[in-house]
Amino acid sequence: PRPTGRAHVRGGGGAERRRPVVGAIAPSGPSSSATSASEDASEDASRATRSSSPWPILDALDDAREVLRHDPRRASEAPAEMHWTLSDPSPAPRAVVRAVAETARVSAALAEELVDMGAVYVDHWPEGRAEARDGDGDGARLFGWSKVEGVSPPPTQATSPSSGGPSATKKEKWTRVRDKDAVLHKHQRVRVHVHPRRYRDGCWLGAAAWRARVLHEDDDYFVVNKPARLPTQAHESNGCECVPGCVERSLGLKPGTLRVTHRLPPRTSGA
Repeated sequence: PRPTGRAHVRGGGGAERRRPVVGAIAPSGPSSSATSASEDASEDASRATRSSSPWPILDALDDAREVLRHDPRRASEAPAEMHWTLSDPSPAPRAVVRAVAETARVSAALAEELVDMGAVYVDHWPEGRAEARDGDGDGARLFGWSKVEGVSPPPTQATSPSSGGPSATKKEKWTRVRDKDAVLHKHQRVRVHVHPRRYRDGCWLGAAAWRARVLHEDDDYFVVNKPARLPTQAHESNGCECVPGCVERSLGLKPGTLRVTHRLPPRTSGA
């Protein structure tokens, strides 16, 4: 994924209002390798006890997949996992949680956890698109969408059959949904990552542990000693279990408060 945003935001009246950013810098010096080895040994010793997140259903599913991955006799029983699932254009406004539950065929409780984690997206068209009319038939055909579920998104264009000249091409974008009370508008689609990539053991360390990892804090910056087994930036299928997301959740900061300025690989620790 690309960086999640800029470090500075313009406020009203021409004044520049800064928001805190979180940075990770690669460790240096002779003690870095010993420190990394010590942290890796500590993490290996604690694997038997998986960290608990705010999403008990997703944790239980993750534990079940972990068992299958480490049991050769049952590995062949693991079902094939699609990268994501796409819905048809919504015929009418409806709650995003309901749309997720129907699209992914999961319970409403699991749908809420997926939305809260940041595993759900909705499409939108910044340049506008042709509106469906009565008698136009299937919305997927009207907007030029093809159904390639779990493999790739449909073509990012919409064609207007009512235009007299060549079909107009308009770009489509996907926006991550984090509000469980959000509403899906008419003709919008939802994209669900039913099996998000997890980073539980690097994220849910507890408030005290994360506070100890904050090496510097002021009005503009957080300098964080990133643990291993945690990405600096959010994965496409998991918008929370990353350095800024875990710090915000653990320390009670408003979601979106922190922005990444420097990044390290997921398996690398450093500050």
